Amino acid sequence: KRMTVKGRVLRLAFASITLISWDIPNANYINFNAPDLGRKIEQALARFAGAESDLRMLSIHTQDGSGHNRSEQGAFLALKRIGLRFINNYGGDIVFGHGPHTHGGVRVVPRRNGRHGVMFTSLGNFIHDGLSNNPDNYIGRVVYDFAAGMKVKQVQALPYRNNPMAFYTQTALRGNRRTQLEERINANFDWRVGRFRDHSNTEKVLFFADFD
Repeated sequence: KRMTVKGRVLRLAFASITLISWDIPNANYINFNAPDLGRKIEQALARFAGAESDLRMLSIHTQDGSGHNRSEQGAFLALKRIGLRFINNYGGDIVFGHGPHTHGGVRVVPRRNGRHGVMFTSLGNFIHDGLSNNPDNYIGRVVYDFAAGMKVKQVQALPYRNNPMAFYTQTALRGNRRTQLEERINANFDWRVGRFRDHSNTEKVLFFADFD
């Protein structure tokens, strides 16, 4: 896909992998129990090999019956393995992970060309009002510096509740809630706490980290 950002034409390569442990008729997915699971995942990632792009993004949905909201179980582990392979072997820039229905950590991964890949392991429980009220969700964003060859400038996490959908204010993040969020959105860098205003001009909170 090509899009114009600040007067510059940006080439985006985007793909999605769904990895689950049950059958969905007429759906495009990979089954956890497939005997050739590794080959199928590699075939999916290999489509990036010839892509002429400025940014490469991968969306991964993983879910199985192993206790999907526990970070040590299969869905989280598979997501991390696929995401790191995409970044390290296929020039991946951003991984958006989801499926385990709870927070996962954020990793910034150095690449051989001097750029960095960013992996959001799991964003939470979907942006959907019809699901149960879950506070452990966030929106992941990456800010790039065009002038410096598309280097990562900032990584952001915007925490929200999915039902009702609401970003957290500074008041809501005081005490235990802020501590829980910062611990759950673990990262291999240090978060800072910032503020932004939404369309109603209400001050909300985000976590961010700056990179040179």
